[in-house]
Amino acid sequence: MAIGGIIGGHHRHSVVASRVAMFAHLLFLTTAVLMLVWLLRFRGGINIQSDDPEQIFNVHPFVMTWGFILLIGEGTSVHWTLP
Repeated sequence: MAIGGIIGGHHRHSVVASRVAMFAHLLFLTTAVLMLVWLLRFRGGINIQSDDPEQIFNVHPFVMTWGFILLIGEGTSVHWTLP
């Protein structure tokens, strides 16, 4: 009886975790596209090897947004959804 409850409960957590992970990936992709549009259209592009300091700086918000949403977001969702 207890084993069935553990297995059944684990399956429920994995379904919740997969839905949260899908939402996190969707949020990440949406934010990445919007960030790229903003940087390319309104901020002059991104280039790590440019002579223009603004293009070099534009790499920073792009990478920080990716790191925050993808790494911290998924780590937090795993922490809260797994038993």
